[in-house]
Amino acid sequence: MPRLSPARLAAAAVLAIALAACGGTAATPAPTAPASGIIRQDLGASLPGNAPGQRLNLWHYIIPAGSILPPHSHPGWQIARVAAGTLTYTVLTGSVDVQRANGLQVSYPAGQTIDINTGDSVLENPDEHHKAENKGTVAVELWATSLLDSTKDVAIPDPSPAN
Repeated sequence: MPRLSPARLAAAAVLAIALAACGGTAATPAPTAPASGIIRQDLGASLPGNAPGQRLNLWHYIIPAGSILPPHSHPGWQIARVAAGTLTYTVLTGSVDVQRANGLQVSYPAGQTIDINTGDSVLENPDEHHKAENKGTVAVELWATSLLDSTKDVAIPDPSPAN
């Protein structure tokens, strides 16, 4: 298991404390690895009392080189920060906001393909559909937090094969 830097450990601890403070139920299931080798580890979850019907999660993703995330959306809001590597991200519908490592905030409309690099953060909204891939030679590592409809899956595959 890779060793976390003190800064990453502190950030994870702050997010874990914030999740715990929300009350509700908590779960930390084992990491999931689909056939593509992508790992999504649930680091904490809560059903916050001030957001009925919503689930607050903290995630850690590892996306191996060559992996493809098929077209999908999320049933709520998700903020992800690239901790390592570069993710090639295509906006299929809606728009996505990216905060670059230098602090610049940019909104990208449907039809745009962009690179999300180490230190960049992406804010995904429920009306935005996207796909992504790791075209690099090293794994992409993401930390993400989400506030999603508690009755739906984390990622909802797009039904259209045209994407």
